[in-house]
Amino acid sequence: MIHGGLDVAMQFSPLFQELEQHFHLFVPDRPGFGLTDKINYQNINIIEHARNFIKHYLDELNIEKVHVLGNSMGGFWCFVFALAYPERVRNIILLGGAFGIDKRLPIFLRLLGTPVINKLIFATAAKPSKSGTKTMYKQMGINPEVISDDYSEYEYLCQMLPGSSVSWKTLAEEVMGLKECYPKYQIQDKLKEIEQELYLSKEKKMMLYSYPQLKK
Repeated sequence: MIHGGLDVAMQFSPLFQELEQHFHLFVPDRPGFGLTDKINYQNINIIEHARNFIKHYLDELNIEKVHVLGNSMGGFWCFVFALAYPERVRNIILLGGAFGIDKRLPIFLRLLGTPVINKLIFATAAKPSKSGTKTMYKQMGINPEVISDDYSEYEYLCQMLPGSSVSWKTLAEEVMGLKECYPKYQIQDKLKEIEQELYLSKEKKMMLYSYPQLKK
């Protein structure tokens, strides 16, 4: 389970009780987020970084094949890993879509990827605070009412760790700008290369896509 761009692994905690009845769950913080060491993503190829992280993670745990589940940037990570190592992926599950499938992005995200402007945003609207977590999600088009107070506090504490803002700021600048998601991270044309079934969950609905349908 790979969390979204701004989030931490605890994002998926409401799903643990149900899913652990059927699956063995592995839910890491992505590098630079949560309780991991912070990273400056400037000039890092996120595609290589993402697929290498998942591969090495699975290798260290001696896991050969998995279902992958991701949200937003986490969904992007799942896609690029499946493209590079199709033999190691059973199915792909997306919660709310994946970064890069649509080059169009909410204006708030595009501003976060724009140097100078994002510095102002991180000092004001995106400044770490317990209430600010829900405000930021609202700006990204996510219903803040579904975010628990416990999760808001946990994410706030993670954002207060030294270097946290550098990880998010440099990641945003690497993958998107004022106009759109940068072309090298747009994966919509790669969908036809995926062999696995894709499950997409959005707005409390579960839809099953098979890639022959997406190829039309």
